Amino acid sequence: MDERLLWLWLSLKIPAGSRVGEKLLSRFGDVQTIYDSERKAFSSCEFLNHRYITALSDKDLTEAENILAWCEKYKVLVITKGSENYPKTLNTLQNPPLVLYALGKLPEFDTNLFIAVVGTRSMSEYGRSTAYEMGYRLASGGACVVSGLARGIDSTAQIGCLDANGVTVAVLGCGINVVYPKENRPLMKRIVDSGGLILTEYPPDTPPNGSNFPVRNRLICGLCQGTIVVEADKKSGALITAREAIMQGRDLFAVPGRVRAFGSSGTNALIKDGANVALSAFDVLENYWFLYPHCINLNAARQSPFHTENAGPDPFLPRELILENEAADDNSEPVKSEKKKKSMKSTAAQKKAEEKNDPIAEEDDEQVAEITSSFDTSKLSPPERKVYDVMIPHKPMSLDDLSSCGLSTNVIQGALTLLEIAGAIEVSPGGFFTRK
Repeated sequence: MDERLLWLWLSLKIPAGSRVGEKLLSRFGDVQTIYDSERKAFSSCEFLNHRYITALSDKDLTEAENILAWCEKYKVLVITKGSENYPKTLNTLQNPPLVLYALGKLPEFDTNLFIAVVGTRSMSEYGRSTAYEMGYRLASGGACVVSGLARGIDSTAQIGCLDANGVTVAVLGCGINVVYPKENRPLMKRIVDSGGLILTEYPPDTPPNGSNFPVRNRLICGLCQGTIVVEADKKSGALITAREAIMQGRDLFAVPGRVRAFGSSGTNALIKDGANVALSAFDVLENYWFLYPHCINLNAARQSPFHTENAGPDPFLPRELILENEAADDNSEPVKSEKKKKSMKSTAAQKKAEEKNDPIAEEDDEQVAEITSSFDTSKLSPPERKVYDVMIPHKPMSLDDLSSCGLSTNVIQGALTLLEIAGAIEVSPGGFFTRK
């Protein structure tokens, strides 16, 4: 039997981001033994609840066979834990993925330098220019750029990397055949055609649910030696990625911004709390050249400014990146015109009406920002309330401890992310969550 089928079977039983897979491998030794074990053996595992025991007792491989056949048909590589091409850096995670789906060319994960570039989707002109330049210069200097293919900073940095003839890896929070956002279809194709890679742990056809993205972020950091946050406000999801980098023991860099610029409030706070300052790609790469002399070229990464202050649109940027952004470029303005206020209210109302049918609404920056630091339990969604209620005040609890609320791991992780941003819980090293 093809062992990949057993790994696919196990990954379908264990939600992405759960530690249960690692615990099972530690208890039973290998995936074949897990598959061969009966319900009685699973019942003796204190870390398995009834739902897991029932799922693992079902030995039907039909779904796994269908997925493997689909992947072979469309040339999607199935990378299983323990295989030769599985990135070794992911083995350091407490909850490494059991299976990865890859489309494109696999880079040398274990020998080359990988740097993550992340940030807000509602980027300013400053963020746009900096992200593009950072991606371009990192690639010129020999690093592989990793990001999440999201709107804004992520995609812009990856376009910069590609324009420098570099290699980029896009880590998705959905199935590998699901394009999100839709306008990035040409970018996905360009990444693959240029020798880059599209990567995800979610099986084909998995929609981009909001709860998938915090889970996905651990892989972005896990693949990289360092993570750069280019532009992010204090409630941006990019700060969740920054926290992941710190928890994994990876290097964290942040690009400083204007003191009163709302979009730089998060990055400036990271620097205040000890993140490395990244004024250029050179500032980042000089930390690694002695470890990766075979691929790092510091001279190529040296920054000569692409534009000067108040010089108008950046001539170095491709045209599609200097078009007017949908969101306000600078949210730090203390006073807005009445016309602009009405326009913003109208847009917000329209967005709320559309969120019912938008699978990614929960992940959006503006949606996250609606939960303020002054915590009010009356504003909790049903999943957030369930997770919050099951938590014991001031007692650190793991993700598996919280499964008693009856929700899936993905939903619990999404709720925890929003509860953390709301200031209702604290996250401790080791993946523990504490209700304040």
